[in-house]
Amino acid sequence: MRFFLLLSLSLCASLARSKLLVNYTGGQPATVLGVVELEGQDLGDRLSILDAGDEAYIQPVLDDKTNMSALRFHRDSHYRRAEVRSLYGDVEANKTYYIGYTLRVPKMRDHLVIFQWKKQDKLAAPRQNIPFHLFFSGPDQLSLEYTTPGSNGSNRTTYWTGNFSTGHDASFIHTIGMAINTCLDGRGSLELFLDGKPAVRLDGAQLFTGATYPKFGIYRAEADAEKDVDADEYAVDSFVYRVQISDGGWADVAEAAGLSDDVVALLEATEPRSASKWSTTL
Repeated sequence: MRFFLLLSLSLCASLARSKLLVNYTGGQPATVLGVVELEGQDLGDRLSILDAGDEAYIQPVLDDKTNMSALRFHRDSHYRRAEVRSLYGDVEANKTYYIGYTLRVPKMRDHLVIFQWKKQDKLAAPRQNIPFHLFFSGPDQLSLEYTTPGSNGSNRTTYWTGNFSTGHDASFIHTIGMAINTCLDGRGSLELFLDGKPAVRLDGAQLFTGATYPKFGIYRAEADAEKDVDADEYAVDSFVYRVQISDGGWADVAEAAGLSDDVVALLEATEPRSASKWSTTL
């Protein structure tokens, strides 16, 4: 299989090596990953850790299904959000950010979001509330949706869907790798790997239309407040074992992204490579 180089033709490539910006290992406090955000039924109903109690939380645990240390994200049926906001205020334009994300989701729900690349001021022109996010679009189906800037900021298009199994043992652990280029003027790029294999690449993306940052955890797919629902059916969890973020290169995040040495060598080769069938120009 031919792999492709994200930034070989980009004018905004980040060539310098760098230390990890985020280096989270399961079992550490959530504050190592970023800022905890919990939210009730309504958008904007932010909760403190004490307010949410056992109904919504993010805490280090020993995952007894895998016998691995993890950060557990939990949300009961009528809660909207249990997320961690990383690199808030630190993401810059005209750089590339590499992210590795290792996790297990015991149970999916349609429209449950497990990652957001989020714009802080969604009303700032051009509007682009969530430049892109990863969410469940069906049973064990994960999708990537990109928001075209402008209009009301919610003009979203799905550019990729792949298999993402959910369940209760180590065989359901997945790795996600992302390279997010924040080049301005519509010259940014996004490259996504799932379980060490290329999933999709978007060229000509706008991924920095204002203060933007990554968010990890669980969001949306909560029960409607007016409905009498099965609480166990709508309660969701995720277990995060590793997160690495760098602005230096794929090698820095290869562990959490599930990339082999051979794949990293191909991705970081200096010669231009074909974008192949995995690439879409927006």
